[in-house]
Amino acid sequence: MSRASVTEALILRASRVGEYHKQLLLLTPDTGLVKALAFGAFKGKSRLVSASDPYSHARIHLYRNPVRDLLKITDIEVIHTYEGLRNDLERSYAAALLAELVAASYGGGGPDYRYPFGLLRRCLMVLETGDARAGRRTVFQFLLRFLLHAGFLGSPGECGRCGVDFSPSQEVFFYSRDGELMCGSCAVEGSLPVSPGVRRHMEGASKFPLSRALEIGTDTSLEQGLVRLLRDLLQITLNLQLKSFEIYFGLPVV
Repeated sequence: MSRASVTEALILRASRVGEYHKQLLLLTPDTGLVKALAFGAFKGKSRLVSASDPYSHARIHLYRNPVRDLLKITDIEVIHTYEGLRNDLERSYAAALLAELVAASYGGGGPDYRYPFGLLRRCLMVLETGDARAGRRTVFQFLLRFLLHAGFLGSPGECGRCGVDFSPSQEVFFYSRDGELMCGSCAVEGSLPVSPGVRRHMEGASKFPLSRALEIGTDTSLEQGLVRLLRDLLQITLNLQLKSFEIYFGLPVV
């Protein structure tokens, strides 16, 4: 087996190792999360300095040292830097939330990482160019789509207990212990009410292309409902405490 390889990747995180090196956490479409060292990436003259910034989309050249069991980055061919995400506070927090969820959930658990890879790439592109309100809708759609695909969130169209189809105007209930939506007859104590507006966004995530789902409108009350549902899902169902979630949704929309 060759020790050298090339993979397309999105850089989720870059952390300093020693004085001059970076450890990158990558999301790849074939193998999911990969950790690799970029030697000298903090040296001013290194070609890897700017190419290894978080959220960049690139082709990564890798070499595996079998003796040290070390994956080394030998070159980075940048496809897109998403520099606009790093130059704007709200956009950078939004991108950080998406990246933190992918990292904390092991890339969605696999075995097919092409969907989360493509979803993250498309959402980063929208975040880079959209306004704050479009950014919120993009974050909601990413979270819902990612969690639905990974199997952490049940179908938004039917009761997870009895299987009855929901009507468009029906208020339903979310039970965070098993990640399912339930009708009023099946709801248990501690279930979170879910409005028809929140469920429209969930159904948009499960049925529509991203561009169409982003056209579904929001208001302050609806966004608060989505935040409550997603917070319960992340913290209770998945046992994830994402700092970036609280930071991002604590920001005012301007």
